[in-house]
Amino acid sequence: MYYFIYNGERYTFDPRNLIIDGWDEENGVPIIGTQTLQEVLGMTDEEADAAHLEGLRNQFIRPERDELLFKSDWTQGVDSPLSDEKKEEWKIYRQALRDMTSHPDPQNVDWPTEP
Repeated sequence: MYYFIYNGERYTFDPRNLIIDGWDEENGVPIIGTQTLQEVLGMTDEEADAAHLEGLRNQFIRPERDELLFKSDWTQGVDSPLSDEKKEEWKIYRQALRDMTSHPDPQNVDWPTEP
């Protein structure tokens, strides 16, 4: 899901898009306003760009990353059947997964390969 946090509040749409002011019941369409969320919140262009990038990361990277971390949790347990060497390989892989959320292009990523 696309979302970003700004000043402690969660927003679920691109801050550079126009805000919907209401709903046209007769025609069943939204009434598009004249201001963006960026304007309403007083965000700079840099803040809006960073917020949008965070939203894309949350939409495209975080769900897959979280699933892969969950599926590999067993590799780090004290009762894991893996050798210390293999555990270390999995540890490095899992750190690479965690680092994915800082990828500069969330829609075009190269995922790390499982050991």
